Amino acid sequence: MDYIESFFIRTYFLDGQAAKQYLDYEELQEARVTANEAKLASIEANRKSAKGIRIAVWAIFISAIIGVLQLVLQLGFNPSPPCDVRIMEDTIKVKELQIEKVRLEDELFKADMLIKLYESDRILKNHVNGERAQ
Repeated sequence: MDYIESFFIRTYFLDGQAAKQYLDYEELQEARVTANEAKLASIEANRKSAKGIRIAVWAIFISAIIGVLQLVLQLGFNPSPPCDVRIMEDTIKVKELQIEKVRLEDELFKADMLIKLYESDRILKNHVNGERAQ
């Protein structure tokens, strides 16, 4: 016991070479820990990027399939170019709309004439009243 106590009581010194080697050892230990952490982070990043690439490939693949299906469906359901097209027109409704249009144009013309008449009467009255005031 006495030997152990005397060991802890004594003061020890490191020479420059030993201190440098100890610092190198500490840096090496820290570098190993950092390298292991970087390795794990790199593995995780590679896993995530691979997942992202797989998702992108599937998206491209699905969009290509949808595009091809649209083309196939369009070709399958559309008739060939020389088609028989019939335009069916409700002539009674067209005639009613034309009559209504003529009637509204006539009413608009009458309203325009009344406005012009009203404005000309007002100008005439202002002119006559203006002469009396002078």
